Amino acid sequence: MCNAIQDLVDKEKPDWLIFEEVALQTNVATLHTLCQLQGAILQMCFERNIEHYVFSPSSWRKLLDFQQGKGIRRPQLKEQAKVYVEHKYEEQVSEDEADAICMGCAFIKLLTQKGA
Repeated sequence: MCNAIQDLVDKEKPDWLIFEEVALQTNVATLHTLCQLQGAILQMCFERNIEHYVFSPSSWRKLLDFQQGKGIRRPQLKEQAKVYVEHKYEEQVSEDEADAICMGCAFIKLLTQKGA
């Protein structure tokens, strides 16, 4: 997976990499794998001098005014992301694609708020 990500970054040459902080998992092995992957991505950013931003799941959702908190479960959060993308871009995408697109939108909104 690390090689595939590095190959994609080398091909696309992004100015920024935006990704989500690792969330607590019920499966410890999954948590370890995700943490190691995130560390590899961060190392790649440092080696290639690529700007990066790591969102907590709640922070990017807050920027896009998603309903979250007590009583809002993961399936509802995923659905909000899909609906956001459908309304904004008139595209049907998977849950993971919707989250990625929403993180990008939240990052742009964050930069706009900071006047960058």
